[in-house]
Amino acid sequence: MLSILLMIIFARTILISFLLYISFYAPYVAYINHVPNNNVYVLDVIEGESINKVLSKFSDYNLINKIYINIFIKANKISSIKIENIL
Repeated sequence: MLSILLMIIFARTILISFLLYISFYAPYVAYINHVPNNNVYVLDVIEGESINKVLSKFSDYNLINKIYINIFIKANKISSIKIENIL
């Protein structure tokens, strides 16, 4: 009787953990693979702006997107943005 109860609790815990993982991972993948609808290909970056400030110019800067941007930056080990003058 006790082993059946423990199996039910274990199965429920695994299912809830899986659903939580998917609920965070799927939007992250969708956010990273999103192609914007606007035709802006030039991003104006002012000297001294932070990475988050630059990224907020082409993405809504709400809490979820901020978390995903920070995960993306840390996962890809981005520490600075290189600016090249193309004139």
